[in-house]
Amino acid sequence: MARYYITHTEAYVLSFLPSGQFHAEDRQLYHDHVSPKLIRDLLENYDYEDAIAILSYVIVRIDLRHDRAKDRRHRYELACYRSWLMNMRAQIEADYAPEERRDTMMAMIQRYFGRHSHHA
Repeated sequence: MARYYITHTEAYVLSFLPSGQFHAEDRQLYHDHVSPKLIRDLLENYDYEDAIAILSYVIVRIDLRHDRAKDRRHRYELACYRSWLMNMRAQIEADYAPEERRDTMMAMIQRYFGRHSHHA
């Protein structure tokens, strides 16, 4: 049995990375090229609330892995990956969410999975 499984939602986000995984040394590449593509794809396929919820869900999954990771390099990569996703989530929220619709992370995740439980 695998120690860590990747959900469909995580695989979707990872599919935008050049090698299918995050490398901390390529952070500028992700910021300049990968983030715009992922944000564009998220917003073409989901409304801004669901896009934020998807990123929030993957961030929570990263937190679980980070807490269990033993290897220092792996923990660093996960922390950088988390930071990258947090920046994208904040960018979507700042650019697309009306002020009165901003919500807690858990409320958005619950709403997303309530509507799309067959995709996770």
